[in-house]
Amino acid sequence: MDFDIAELLKVLIARGETLGYADDDYRATLEYIERHGHDKEDKATSIRRALATHTAEFEAERLILRTTELILSMMNDEGVTRKELAQRIGKSKGHVSQLLNGERNMTLRTLAEMAHALGYAIGVFGQNVED
Repeated sequence: MDFDIAELLKVLIARGETLGYADDDYRATLEYIERHGHDKEDKATSIRRALATHTAEFEAERLILRTTELILSMMNDEGVTRKELAQRIGKSKGHVSQLLNGERNMTLRTLAEMAHALGYAIGVFGQNVED
């Protein structure tokens, strides 16, 4: 059966269907697929393979997604626009937009600066990927 797994993941995200996986796993998988493509195969196999492939690249996509969603959530909670955040950290609005859209790599220093400008501190933790 041919289908587009990226479209399927978008539907699952919109419906809030988890199939036992966290929402950000779907989002990271979708981001990974959009960047790297996928083969057409049966639906169940594609989903299992995409969600089970915890490569370093996949984990990087998930971390980027979580980080940008965290900053966007902080901005929303504080009522701060991209332009205002850019002014607070001394960058252009375009630079901030590129960071938050995943078009530019965000350094830990920039992450800390953005969080601080929003009145937050960032914590870091590790988790065994086998858990």
